[in-house]
Amino acid sequence: MERFILQPLAQLSKDVFPDPLVIVVDALDECDNNEDVSLLIRCLASASTVKQVNLKIFVTSRPDLPVNIGFDDIPTDTHRDFILHDIEQSIVDQDLAIYYKHQLGRIAQTSCLDETFLSDDSIQTLVQRSCGLFIYAATVCRFVRDGGPLAGERLAYLMSTERLPARAGATLDQMYLTVLEYTLTTELDPEEMARIHELFQRVIGTVVVLFDSLSPTNLALLLDLSKETIAVPLSRLHSLLNIPEEDKPLQFLHPSFREFPLDAQRCTNIVFRIDAEKAHRHLFDCCLRIMASHLRQDMCGLGRPGTRIGDIPRSDVNSKVPFAVQYVSRYWAYHLERSGIDPQEHRGIMEFFEVRFLCWLEVLALIGRLADGVSILRLLEMRLPVGIPICFTLSCT
Repeated sequence: MERFILQPLAQLSKDVFPDPLVIVVDALDECDNNEDVSLLIRCLASASTVKQVNLKIFVTSRPDLPVNIGFDDIPTDTHRDFILHDIEQSIVDQDLAIYYKHQLGRIAQTSCLDETFLSDDSIQTLVQRSCGLFIYAATVCRFVRDGGPLAGERLAYLMSTERLPARAGATLDQMYLTVLEYTLTTELDPEEMARIHELFQRVIGTVVVLFDSLSPTNLALLLDLSKETIAVPLSRLHSLLNIPEEDKPLQFLHPSFREFPLDAQRCTNIVFRIDAEKAHRHLFDCCLRIMASHLRQDMCGLGRPGTRIGDIPRSDVNSKVPFAVQYVSRYWAYHLERSGIDPQEHRGIMEFFEVRFLCWLEVLALIGRLADGVSILRLLEMRLPVGIPICFTLSCT
C-alpha cells in the first residue's frame, strides 16, 4: 500500500486527476484470516493522507465482527457507512429492472428470446421474485443464458413454476432448487434419475464439504472417478458453479449455495440433499486410499535427506506431489472429525500410522505445512481415550 499506491500518488501534481479516483474492494468479509481484514482496513484508511488526488475507496462487506472492529479502530471522519437494507426498496428494484433488461436483452440477441419476456410486466415479475437479491437476478440470467437456443423455454419454466416465497432467503433457495430440478432431472426415466442422484451425491456432495477447492482432475483423482464421469453433473451446473476451461479449481458462483444442499430445511428435494456426515465419511476413506497409493519415501526423488525445503522449487513439488495428495495430507483428520467414525474402531487409521506416518510428514514438509501435522496429532489425541497415546507411530522407523 505504501510503496505502490500512496507514495506514487503523493508525487503527482494536483491537476493530473481532476475527477475522483476510486478503488473498489468487494467482499471484504471473505478474507481467509481475521487479522488480514483488520490489516487491510488500516491500509485503506491510510489513503486519507494523500492530498494531491481526490482518492475514494468503496468497500463492500457483510457486517461481520472483524470488519466492524476494524472500522471502529480507525477515525470516524475517514469513512462513511451505508447499510444496504436501509436503502429504499424502490431504488433497489429500479436497479434490478435495469439489470434484467440489459442481461435479457443481450440474451435475446443470440438466443431468439421472445420479446414478451422483455416486457415491463415480465421484468417486474422477475424483480418482485428477486426480493432485492442481485445474486438471485444473476443466477436467473446465467441459467437462462446457458440454455442457448432453449433460453426462452428456461425463462418460461422459471416464470410459470416458481412461487413467491415470503422471505428473501427462501427466494434464493427456490431459485437454486429450480435450477437443479430443471438441469438435472428434466425428462429422465427412473433409472437415469437414480444415476444422477448417485453422481450428484458423490461429486457435488464432495465439493460442498471440501476444505479447499480442487480442479476437476484432482477431484476425479480424489474420488477415483474418470473426468468424464464427474463432468456429467458438473457440466449441467454452470449457473451455480464456475467450471474453468483449464484445469483450475472449481468455485461456487456464490458462497450461499455451499450450505444449501446441506440444510434439510432449505433443500426440500431429497434428490439434492447432502448428508454432511456421510460425505465426510466417504471423503475420509478416499483420503486413506490416496495416501496408501501415493505416499512413499522421497516423493520428489531428491536422493539427499538433508536437502533444505527452501532449496526445492515449488514447481518441482507440485509436479511430483499432485494437489489431491497435498489436499488429503492436510485435511484427512478433519474429514475424520466430521465423519462420526470412532478412530479406535477404524483399522485404516492404525495402518496409516504404522506404515505411512513418516512419508506423510515428508509431504507436509515439502508443501510447507509441517505445523499442520502437529495440529492433526493434537486433534487425534483429543478424540482418543486417556491412556492411548499416539507415540507408537515412531515405531515405523
